[in-house]
Amino acid sequence: MYSNKCNVNILTDLMIQHGINTVVMCPGSRNTPLLNNFNESANFQCFSVTDERSAGFYALGLAQMAKRKVAVCVTSGSALLNLLPAVAEAFYQRVSFLVISADRPEAWIDQLDGQTLHQPNALKPYVSTSVSLPEPLNREQEWQCNRLVNEALSRFHAPEACPVHINVPISEPLFQFNQAELVSQRKITSYFSVAPNQSGMEQVARLLLQAKRPIVVLGQGNYTLLNKDHINFLNSVAVLLTEPLSGIDALSNFDDILSAHFNDERLLPDFVLYAGESVVSKRLKHFLRKQKEGNQVRFSTQKNIEDTFSHLSLLIECSAIEGLKALYSTCSALQTDSHLKVTDEQLEEKKAYISLWNDLSCKVKSVRNDFKPIYSSMQAVALFEQEIAQQQVDCAMHYANSSAVRLANIYASHRIYCNRGVNGIEGCLSTAVGMSLDSSANVFCVIGDLAFFYDQNALWNNHLKGNMHILLLNNSGGGIFNMLPNISETASYETFVKAHHNANAQGICQQNKVDYMAVHNEEELKSLLPQFVSHCGDRPILLEVFTNQQQDTEALKTYYQTIAQLSIKK
Repeated sequence: MYSNKCNVNILTDLMIQHGINTVVMCPGSRNTPLLNNFNESANFQCFSVTDERSAGFYALGLAQMAKRKVAVCVTSGSALLNLLPAVAEAFYQRVSFLVISADRPEAWIDQLDGQTLHQPNALKPYVSTSVSLPEPLNREQEWQCNRLVNEALSRFHAPEACPVHINVPISEPLFQFNQAELVSQRKITSYFSVAPNQSGMEQVARLLLQAKRPIVVLGQGNYTLLNKDHINFLNSVAVLLTEPLSGIDALSNFDDILSAHFNDERLLPDFVLYAGESVVSKRLKHFLRKQKEGNQVRFSTQKNIEDTFSHLSLLIECSAIEGLKALYSTCSALQTDSHLKVTDEQLEEKKAYISLWNDLSCKVKSVRNDFKPIYSSMQAVALFEQEIAQQQVDCAMHYANSSAVRLANIYASHRIYCNRGVNGIEGCLSTAVGMSLDSSANVFCVIGDLAFFYDQNALWNNHLKGNMHILLLNNSGGGIFNMLPNISETASYETFVKAHHNANAQGICQQNKVDYMAVHNEEELKSLLPQFVSHCGDRPILLEVFTNQQQDTEALKTYYQTIAQLSIKK
């Protein structure tokens, strides 16, 4: 019988799937659930070594035998530290083995409890990866535990052979063994770099070509090295979802589609490929986390596993550009391969799936094109983007985080820049100003009031140029919070959540010699926008658009209601 500890059982099953077949086991009580599981399974050959320092070198010796993938398991406390000499030796010999340390619950660290010390990261810098597992109490924590174990075990296949450390906190009672068999876990397969692992890319290509409902998501990034053939190919074999953060001309209004069709199971994919960095849309993340079948693939240069959509099955460690180019070449070769089994039925279902998304996209675009928002931040961005297109301005566009970038996702038809690494509002204006210093073209920054006033010192320097244009959307606080259900019921909402204020940017502009204009209604907005966009001078210009939070909220809600009504009619 196996242990009743969820994290121990997840680790055990994934060790089997990743081919770790040898365990050097040191005695102890805290690691008893681990020792029991390894002994219970016929998949492991187990060796008992009492001295942890010696056990570490036993593992090193066994790992040097090419056919073995080896783990060494110790109890909590100083037992782990005794492995350090062997781990350091393995690090410099470039030999991989897995260190598993049982641990006391985190709450008891530094509380003068027996055999407790800081075990996570205790072996750095001599391991390539160190993870500490949760003790799962719900499905989300089980997913986290699964991802962390896959992340650590995948490093066995990495080019840089190094020891790996998994720390396993285990709460009492320790000695309950009542699970008859292990629950099969999701294994994430990793391939490292495209060139040496053509088999990995071929696997992705086959999955893509044989999928009936494939989606490719391109996150934030610079895709200028991809040519039209690459993009046309992706559009032909999958639903290609992009945001203005990527600058790729594809199906970019998917967030609006999902606002009305989130529960439409016809849209659920059976294959997802995610390349590039962040996406703004929360709806897309939650939607793809509902995927019920098939595979999810990630192209990423990061060593940690980025399981954004919760069902990752295959990781190719490469850049988005490198991966997409290799995928194009591999698919082109496979399409002429007689061994590729793609039926007419699969092709028809794929064609229907792509058409479904494209038809919905066209309907939503018609709503957007016909929709006339009331005077609001939404109207300001709509008219601004329209003016940019009409004047055909050569420019770079930076949208600040929060409401601004979400409005860009509705109206921008060109590449935009945004600080989406961690999505903070700090530094948005400074980033845009920095862009303007190294650009001969105009740089536009569309920014909300909290982000602007937080970063007003971006204008306090001697390097400002006349190519800098700032469109400030001032609705006197964090208006985006009005879109969150029930948040306004708290007594602290106005003062502490939205941070209501009555500030304006005129004085800041005067002090920093920035040309200033202000609008308070639709007529003024339409009158001054052309002048703002075409501004050419020695100093930056700022157009402050004063709006009402209630009208800002009403404009967006009416827009999404209009999309939903169209969906019902159709």
